[in-house]
Order: sequence, then C-alpha cells, then structure tokens
Amino acid sequence: MKKIRLITNVVVFCLVILVLSLALFLLPENTVSKAERRPLLTMETVKNNDVHIFDEIESYFLDQFPMRDSFRTLKAFAFMDIFRKNDNNDIYKQDGTVIKIEKELDEAQVQYTVDLMNKVVDKYFPDDKVYYSIVPDKHFYASKENGYPAMDYEKLFSMVAENLEGFEYIDITDKLALSDYYTTDSHWSQDKILGVAEHLILSMNPSAHVFDTQWEIKTLSPFYGVYYGQSALSLPPDDIKYLTNNVTEDMKMTVIDDMGKKHEYPVYVTEMFKNNDPYDVFAAGAQHLVIIENPNATNDEELVVFRDSFGSSIAPLLSCGYKKVTFVDLRYIVPDFIKQISGFGDDVDVLFLYSTGIINGGRVLKDFAMSPR
Repeated sequence: MKKIRLITNVVVFCLVILVLSLALFLLPENTVSKAERRPLLTMETVKNNDVHIFDEIESYFLDQFPMRDSFRTLKAFAFMDIFRKNDNNDIYKQDGTVIKIEKELDEAQVQYTVDLMNKVVDKYFPDDKVYYSIVPDKHFYASKENGYPAMDYEKLFSMVAENLEGFEYIDITDKLALSDYYTTDSHWSQDKILGVAEHLILSMNPSAHVFDTQWEIKTLSPFYGVYYGQSALSLPPDDIKYLTNNVTEDMKMTVIDDMGKKHEYPVYVTEMFKNNDPYDVFAAGAQHLVIIENPNATNDEELVVFRDSFGSSIAPLLSCGYKKVTFVDLRYIVPDFIKQISGFGDDVDVLFLYSTGIINGGRVLKDFAMSPR
C-alpha cells in the first residue's frame, strides 16, 4: 500500500511539473504584471542582454511562470495566515490597512534632497517666500504601535530642518492619521485631506478664502493600490473618492510634456482610471509640469509646488487658494529650465511637498544638468 501511494505521489508530481513546463513554453508571453504594475521580462529582452544572460533567464522563468499571481497569493496566504508570519515582502496588515516597512534611513540621499532644494531656491526663488512640508508614509503612524523596524523618522525630519536655508516648515503630521490613507495603496485619500490642504494654504497665504462652497464626493471603483500587487494578499479593493465643486470644475489644467507641448485637461481625468495606475485620475498622474489656473480665486497670488506623487491628489485642493499653481516633479525634469518652460512669475509662494519616501530616496530627483550658480 505504501509503495502504491509513493508511486502515485511521484506520478502526480511529475505530471504537475510536466503540465507547468508545457504551459510555460506554449502559452503566450505576458509583457506586464498588472498586479505589480511593472513590465515582465520577455525572451527578446533576455536575448539582448549578453552580460548577465543566465541571471536574466532565471528572472524570465520567474516572471513567465504559469499562474504566477495565483501562486504568489497562495504563498502570501501560507506565510501570514497559516505560519503566522508578521509580513510578506516587507508588507504587513494593521487596522484593516496594508503597510510597507521602511527600515533604513539613508542619510546620503536625505542630504542630496536637501542640497537640491537649496540649489533650486538659490537659482529661482532667492527673494520669495519658501515653505516645505513632509508627508509621512503609513509606516510612520503604524510603526509606533506595532514594534516593526522603522527608519529614524525623527532624524530625517531634523536633518531636513537643520540643512535647509531660509525655508519655513509647515507641519502636517498632526493633521493626518493612518485611516487617511488608502487600504491597498501608499497614498492619502483625497476626501480625507481637506484639513491638510487648508492648513497648507492658510500657512502660506492667510488672506486666502478657501473651501467656502459645498463639496460633492464622487467615487470610482474598484481601486487596487500598489500594495495589493506587492503583497500578493487577497484584499478588498479601495474606492477612489474625489472632491468637486464649481471651483474645481472651472479650473483649467495644462500639462507640459517632455517635448514642451501643452495638453489641456480637467483637474480630474476620469478616463485615466483605466490606466495601469488608476491614481492617474488626479492631475493626469506622473507629469513633468502641471499648471492649474483658478478663475474663481479671490486673490491674484501664484504658487509653485515641487512635488512627488502625493501632490497629484492634493493639487486641485491647493489650487482653490491661488490664481495659478505650477506643479513641478523633479523625478522627470531637470530643474535647469523649468521657469522658462512653465512661465511662473517673479513674485510667488513656493512649497516643497515631499513624502518621507522621496526624501529618503532623493536620488530619484534630477539635479541640475548645468551648474545653477
């Protein structure tokens, strides 16, 4: 009986391996992982890499493995629900939300970020009012309670404060909580940050009259955030909720692409909900330069915001307090010619709104191609 059971197990195992191997070679290649929001290796890519071809082949088989996402979900379920591991792929669950562990403070990259901010101000805004604010990641709020390893957030904040020259800090850490972020994504939910936007505007422009009109909340669903794919956990989706009123509906948004061509959109580009990243609904997603003009502004003030992806969803709200707001993303454009391209004025408020993740990984921001001095 034991022998029959052993033979049966071996035959079943061999059949599974055979079927999966045939499927790997017979099924068409997948070029993109929607769950992980990244391109997958194809055989064409492997062939073009002469240096690390064997490493590429191993990665190719991992990327193209049949039922890959199902096996990733099974592994996550086994790790966290059966073996009771605290995290999977450095992602854990707490209070109904999914959080990524940010472990190490990279002081060199923080210093790079601060130095770049100083150079930008020296070149473009030596006589303007300049502010900065730091958007905490979800782990900032959760790590204090659960004992997970975390970067030294206190040192990150102090390094930024000690090395910036002539910047005024606007603290928003007490305006946010873990529940203000999407469950399956790293970003804040726009319907939860009206208080943050108002605090930022009034800290820079106390005479601004903002948010006097009623807001309508509109919903797009389902939204599977970036942590949904990275964690491989089976999670309920979020909703993207966006706030609109007569002020946002009248706004004119201009996106300037890398060729200098201008494209006009509403501040909420709802057709982009079908993109690989549905968060692109806000301010047309990852863009070099975005200009929002508000014809209903109660003043003629102008604001320039240096931002990362957190700036996308707060962009329409900040634009309620100014006649014109220019949003600059230095992940995609060198700062050498931003004034000439975007055309912001000589008397502006300036806000650097960066998340802890971007500050701690500052080399994703582009430095001047030529000396700014």
